[in-house]
Amino acid sequence: MCSKIATNVEAEQSDCSSLNLDFMIIGAGKSGTTSLYGYLLRHPGVFLPELKEPEFFSRGEVYKRGMQWYASLFCDAPPGVLRGEASTTYSRWPHTLDAPQLIQEHTTTRKFIYLVREPVARAYSHYRHHMRDKVTMTFEQALQRDEIYFDCGDYMMQIDRYLRYFEADDLLVIQNEHLQKKPQDTLAKVQSFLGLEERDLTAAGVERRNLGEDDYALRYKAKRLMQSLPGAMALKSRIPQSWRTAVFDRLRRTRFAAQVREENQPSPLLPETKKALSARYEPSVRRLEAFLQCDLSHWRCH
Repeated sequence: MCSKIATNVEAEQSDCSSLNLDFMIIGAGKSGTTSLYGYLLRHPGVFLPELKEPEFFSRGEVYKRGMQWYASLFCDAPPGVLRGEASTTYSRWPHTLDAPQLIQEHTTTRKFIYLVREPVARAYSHYRHHMRDKVTMTFEQALQRDEIYFDCGDYMMQIDRYLRYFEADDLLVIQNEHLQKKPQDTLAKVQSFLGLEERDLTAAGVERRNLGEDDYALRYKAKRLMQSLPGAMALKSRIPQSWRTAVFDRLRRTRFAAQVREENQPSPLLPETKKALSARYEPSVRRLEAFLQCDLSHWRCH
């Protein structure tokens, strides 16, 4: 089981003790944050660092690098644009540092975007992601050994942590299925929340990043191969996303891809596991319904 991490980490900080930052995408992991990050990169009024997940306020080893390191991620931001970042580990309490407390202490951020997804599907996707290199346990074993799979889908527990330091109006909660099925309407809501001039962020195509859950292992091995080639990662940043997607689609149809899938088959989501986990999430889902004043009955296991 993952040990709970102490929150009052002492870090050697530079003189740069506070950063003017406009917003953060705080999670939840496996709920569409990468797609939202891609959409917001298209807006001329937004700057997001190339490092999608700095994890500065959630991981002790990163936090110890100091505010000067963190501020350097935003030094290329043009004047007048909104500056933000996206780290899904900012909503993994209590398995990380107390991210909302540290954010409140060190930044001016008062806008948080939190994507949520049907929690059982999110937990299973999280498990599959962790098994992408090698399958070492079943989903049921993973749930027993590490509470992180459950806790990241206990959305109200994560929201409660932010409400200790921020107001409810500082938080925009987006359902993953809305971003997928009605991207224009959802992105209009995001832009309004951030105070941006509304743009059609889907004009260049619909973002469909990290949706191929059957290909977690293939994506992982392809990335590892790229990292081993000199200059490949630098070249990657110059290649349009559409080209990279097309190349990966070709790779998915190769014999190599079939072999990777065969060798990295995680355990299935069993109906009895889904039902039990859905029941365990029910109190949190009911609280989220009350907080958002919406109906989440489509999340329930029938």
